[in-house]
Amino acid sequence: MGQVPMALHMNLNNSPSRVLIVGNGRVANAFKTYIQSQCSHWHRQLGVRFSDFCAKEGPTHVWIAVSDDAISEFVEENFTSLVGKTVCHFSGGKPSLTVSRGEQRLTVHATHPLTTFGNTSDPSWVQTFSQIPFVLDRSTVTPDFRLESLLPGIENPVHSIDASDRPYYHALCALAGGLTVMTWESVQARFQSNLNLDPSVLKVFRNQIFQNLSAAGETSVLTGPVARGDLKMIATHFGALETKSDATLMQMYSLLVQLNRLEAARK
Repeated sequence: MGQVPMALHMNLNNSPSRVLIVGNGRVANAFKTYIQSQCSHWHRQLGVRFSDFCAKEGPTHVWIAVSDDAISEFVEENFTSLVGKTVCHFSGGKPSLTVSRGEQRLTVHATHPLTTFGNTSDPSWVQTFSQIPFVLDRSTVTPDFRLESLLPGIENPVHSIDASDRPYYHALCALAGGLTVMTWESVQARFQSNLNLDPSVLKVFRNQIFQNLSAAGETSVLTGPVARGDLKMIATHFGALETKSDATLMQMYSLLVQLNRLEAARK
């Protein structure tokens, strides 16, 4: 395991904060790996009730890293254990939420890390963790706001959006990540199965595309026949995909053509 930045150990070791991470997916394990022994970790597979685990660990902060659809249910089920603590969730599509029961009131703050987590057993990702932007609700980010007040030991860049824009913001994230991954996975699979080419031959091409995107300004970095408007070659591509009876990639290619046309009109 790679070394966690020393500042993080200092921040948590000198602080009375005690973090409890909830969940057992990529996000939960990424945060758990990053702060290492400076937290406790609960998930349903432990076979221990959350209320009992929480009472034993006595956390000051609870980070909820469960699926988007499970957040509200978890909060409702465990309201008594969570109230009085600083609670956050990591969903990009859900705003902060407030639950009240009688005189008791609990706010669960939206603190979305704008990234996707991969293999956390690879230590290299830890070194870039501090660069991940966190997107919070605008109402949360006051002039004197510090991310550490919600996420002890984490001093990452903070950006804010209106709570009402959360679903739109998250839809953009899902499109950017989802369509990219599906396109590359589909192409890699067909390189291997239909062309007998090892998918590794795509590495330079793929890396250059992302380098182009990283350096992109106002002008699109889209290349190829669609970008150039080479209609005859585009028709040839559709014919080739039809010959292979590849309905999936025909739809994806058609979407690319439509998106390019619509974006050009929008601009």
